[in-house]
Amino acid sequence: QEQTIFVPNIITPDGDAYNEVFKPYLTGIDIYDYHLTIFNRWGEIIFESYNLDKGWNGTYGGEIVQDGVYIWQIDFKLSANDERQKHQGHVTVLK
Repeated sequence: QEQTIFVPNIITPDGDAYNEVFKPYLTGIDIYDYHLTIFNRWGEIIFESYNLDKGWNGTYGGEIVQDGVYIWQIDFKLSANDERQKHQGHVTVLK
C-alpha cells in the first residue's frame, strides 16, 4: 500500500465550519500505532492524540489559543513494513 501524508498548515478556529480542526491525512500507516503532538512556542505539549480521526480544534485548557505558529509532530508505523517514521512541521492558527 502506498503511503500518503497531507498535513494542513493553517487552521481558523472561528466557528464558521471551515478549517476548524488540524487533522493530518495519512494512508498506509498502522492506525493503532499513531501519535500526534502539538507544541506551543515554548515546547510545551498543548494537544495529543493517538486516534487518527481525532484532530486538534485549536484549543488548550478549553480556550482557543492565541493566533500564531504551533509545532506538530507525528509518529507512526507504516503498515507495509513496520518502519517507524516521525514527521514535524508547523501550523498557523488564525481566528
